[in-house]
This record gives sequence, C-alpha cells and structure tokens, in this order.
Amino acid sequence: GRPPAAPQVQLQQAQGPFELSEGFSAVVQIPLERLRRASPYASHRASLSPLAGAWAQADSGHGSESDTGPCSGAASEAGGSGQDAAPEELESASWATAVALAWLEHRCAAAFDEWELVAAKADAWLRAQPLPHGVRVGALKGAARHLFLLLRHWDENIKLNMLCYNPSNV
Repeated sequence: GRPPAAPQVQLQQAQGPFELSEGFSAVVQIPLERLRRASPYASHRASLSPLAGAWAQADSGHGSESDTGPCSGAASEAGGSGQDAAPEELESASWATAVALAWLEHRCAAAFDEWELVAAKADAWLRAQPLPHGVRVGALKGAARHLFLLLRHWDENIKLNMLCYNPSNV
C-alpha cells in the first residue's frame, strides 16, 4: 500500500516545524548528510567539509544532529553568544519542514486527507519565519521538491542499470 504518514506526523513539533535529525532522516529515508548537502543554507553544506565529514561519519548513529548544535565550534566561531544558535536552529527547522512538506506531497499524495492539517500547520509556521540569509519560502520549498525529483531519477537509473546488467556481457 501507500507509505504511512504517521511516523512523519509524530516528528512534528507543537508549533508546526520539524527537526533536522537522524530520526527525521530515517522517516524520509534520505541520509542526513544528503539532506544537509541539498540544503540551500551554506551552514549545512559547510559542516560537510572533508574534516567534518569524516568526524560525522564516525559519530553517525549517536543521537540527533542537534546534539552538536550550540556547543559546536561553528557556533562559537560565529560569536559565542547564545543568540547565535537561533539562526542555525531556524535554518535546520525551516529546511527540515520544507523537506517534510515535499516528502508528504511526493510519497503520501494518496493519503492527502490524513496529513492535510499537518502540512497546513507546517506551511503556516514556515511562512511566519524570518528566514536567514534572504532565503525565501518558495525557494526553500523548491529546493526540497528538487531533492525528491533527483532522488526519483537516481532510483530509476539504478533500476534501469539493474535491468540492463547482464553478467555474461562483463
């Protein structure tokens, strides 16, 4: 049947946003590193430098991405005050929320009635946020939709390659 929207719904926070975390990554079935790489926010991609990437791989599976949040080197380099964590959290929450909306549209279209209110709440929260770095809601949602289009083409290419693969030709 169709994929259940229930695990996604349980991840939604009271005000409407979603958190960019290992749990979220597991539900949308996209590795956290790929979610961060596809993000329109430079801070998400900056955390994937070769050095940070190796560290993140060694640490994968130990809690959520937010565990390294306000105490990470990047936050203290930005100025060190508690206020610096807020834009980072807003970037992560707004990107995760846009991805959640795209996931619901992409994977759960047949169950629209089950998640319509979840999507409306998430969308309302997203539109109310003063997004950092001049990012617009439309561009954020577009980037999230694009991620799912790329993943779909990737899956189709893998299936095509498997169909065309013939061991006797190798």
